[in-house]
Amino acid sequence: MIKITDLFKPEELKEKNDGNFLVTCPSCKTDNFGYGGMVLFVDTNTAYCFNSKKWFTMKELYALKKRIITCLDGRDKK
Repeated sequence: MIKITDLFKPEELKEKNDGNFLVTCPSCKTDNFGYGGMVLFVDTNTAYCFNSKKWFTMKELYALKKRIITCLDGRDKK
């Protein structure tokens, strides 16, 4: 099974204490690793960008990484 973390190189992932990961947002390029960037929720295969305040499924995050969509095209709610 493919996990949301498989979309990133291991060196791009910063593990949090709760088992989720922080990454630089592929669209807005924020990476403050705390209150900027993006958090990857491993259990639900979803992501949240702190800058745009948008949610993404794994397919949407793939499209975001390929620049098919932008960060502002994400969902308002999980």
